[in-house]
Amino acid sequence: QNQQVTYKLYGIVFHQGGTITSNNDHYFCYSKYSEMDSANWYKFDDSSVTQIGDLKTAIANEKKT
Repeated sequence: QNQQVTYKLYGIVFHQGGTITSNNDHYFCYSKYSEMDSANWYKFDDSSVTQIGDLKTAIANEKKT
């Protein structure tokens, strides 16, 4: 059964830092409002919300840090 499954992505959660049980880890996420608004992704990081450009570029930049 080789069925192709398609998902509609609305959010991604990132974990940075040590292990999940350590005190030096950090979480943030990227999210969009709706499928119709696919170009407007936002980064939610503590009390900061920032509109980002291209999601793939933003994720690539996170992997570099």
